[in-house]
Amino acid sequence: MALRVTMHEAMAMHLASRLLAGHSDKHNPYAAAVLRRPDLAVEKLAPLVSRHVQLPADVTDSAAQRHGPVYVEVLETLTRAWSAD
Repeated sequence: MALRVTMHEAMAMHLASRLLAGHSDKHNPYAAAVLRRPDLAVEKLAPLVSRHVQLPADVTDSAAQRHGPVYVEVLETLTRAWSAD
């Protein structure tokens, strides 16, 4: 599935992802993965902007984030409950 965004939508995603990265102190592999996806779409539209879009994913995935398997397990449980019929 291709992700098409305008430059203004890319800026909105960038600001939202910076907010997410700035308020999370634990490693969340799912957040890091989804934050990297817009980078691929933006890279074709504006390569210079692409690096800015990737930074929050790098922060979320950095070694400075505390790794907590229980944290990720709880997130997965909440996600399953949230998406259940």
